[in-house]
Amino acid sequence: FIIKMVEMSMDELEKALTEYCRSASSAPDPAKIASEDQFAKGIGGTKEDHVAEKIFSDLVRDRKPAQPDPTAECYQSTLFEQWLYGGSLVARKTSGGKRAPKPTEYSKGRWIRAMNGQGTCYLYIHTSTYQMQGTRPDDYVVQDDQVAVEDPYESFPSVHLDNLMSTIDTLWADGKAPLLLCDGDAGLADVRSRLVGWPGRPGFIFDVRPLVLGVVKTKVKFADQVEAGRVLAVRAMKAGGTLAVDLADVGTPDWRGKVCGVEDYKRSLPAWLFDPAAHREVDRHGQLFRKEDKADVDGADWDQALARSLPRFRLAYLTASGPGTYARDLDTALLPQGKWSAVRVRFGTASVDIRLAELVDAVQASLHRHALVPVVLDPSDAADTFLCMKRAQVADLERLTERRRVEGDDTVKEVLREKLVAALKHGCTLVLRLGDAKVDLDQWSWDEAFPVHSLFSYRLEADGEEEEGGAPGKTRGVSAVEALAARLFRAEDMEAGCCVVRPGFALVVTSRSNAAEARERLAGLPLHACKLVAVQP
Repeated sequence: FIIKMVEMSMDELEKALTEYCRSASSAPDPAKIASEDQFAKGIGGTKEDHVAEKIFSDLVRDRKPAQPDPTAECYQSTLFEQWLYGGSLVARKTSGGKRAPKPTEYSKGRWIRAMNGQGTCYLYIHTSTYQMQGTRPDDYVVQDDQVAVEDPYESFPSVHLDNLMSTIDTLWADGKAPLLLCDGDAGLADVRSRLVGWPGRPGFIFDVRPLVLGVVKTKVKFADQVEAGRVLAVRAMKAGGTLAVDLADVGTPDWRGKVCGVEDYKRSLPAWLFDPAAHREVDRHGQLFRKEDKADVDGADWDQALARSLPRFRLAYLTASGPGTYARDLDTALLPQGKWSAVRVRFGTASVDIRLAELVDAVQASLHRHALVPVVLDPSDAADTFLCMKRAQVADLERLTERRRVEGDDTVKEVLREKLVAALKHGCTLVLRLGDAKVDLDQWSWDEAFPVHSLFSYRLEADGEEEEGGAPGKTRGVSAVEALAARLFRAEDMEAGCCVVRPGFALVVTSRSNAAEARERLAGLPLHACKLVAVQP
């Protein structure tokens, strides 16, 4: 017999379209696909792209390349429908077992708007063609209840993609395996790629889909995937790399009930494997290593070699979910250990628009919630004046540029060192004033006087009790430069022969650039370690 799926109501469809937008991090430019209106309105790319993708898929599976067949089902469904009926846990919950109406004429629908998964921009999707785009359509009608919204998870602990490993190391040292929230499939792909290619510490991706979806959907036996996980763990340990447990968008298996606690599997993926404290010494790791894994390494026994590489080994969970959905999507109670901490992965340059009255709160949030250096953008100089009037040391690079031409590097280097040391000693803010200058900070960096990269390197430290769900409670940002005081202080800077660094040191950068030109004019700053704070008139 044939089971007919119930069709969604319009409210249910719009909810599903909104969830689809939230799972995306970008959308195609409609100007690039306008010439292929009939195909691209639903698919969101060119027909040639989709044909090429399928042919490549066949090639990597050693099959005869498929010939384009415009009547095939895969070419008749939109990306939204493919997402809705795919293996995504979010999609399954959203659909509720119902099907979406077939795409129909453009004139029968309307545009709706939703925030993307990163909370960085609006996406627009059409209710009858399922076309999605990132630019506002000419015929979009603003709804009464649609107003500008702020990211509700702006204060959630986060890390930039470029600083991923330092955060993994910090959490691991604290006895926590990081749960990296990638905010969509595109973000997840970026994190996978970055971990696999991390210099000197390669990542090994362990796909858990066969453990969640089963052999029928994945064509991989449960036992075979458990063994694949063991092999990847051994390789990661021997390489001093990262085992990335990829939960993707399917959720997590019942580790204790179906893997770690099962007699046939507990010697391959034991529960202690997921505990950071279990990897401080080569102790019980022999049960993971099979005979073929115990070959000598550069003349040393396998366990001696492992003792050298194991201190660099890390384990992290990856998920396409975001901070608002991960607890629901993953059922975190099923994770093999309770020793994990959720962190949102950021991409691009973080930014926020504020009014002058909100400046202090915005600076504090950037430093102590996100461990990012605030770069205050204000063409009027009002914010710059306000910050400099407070207890602060001001390093005016715009003026120092001219002084450097006249007096040379040594004079300017000592001025900057004195400003930095004074800010460290008194626990106050160092304001790096750029004015209208386009500055390449690498040209202003001296390890023994003004170590720029350490100045911009912040980490979060817990400053309160942990919140439910593995997320830190109150935190504070600590600059790596504080640990370098001994090489920055001179005899005249010391107190009773000691380098004294008082709490409260912070770095703030100011510029007269506006938000539109900031990324180009401030390209000489390590923007991945910064948050742009644009003061609105």
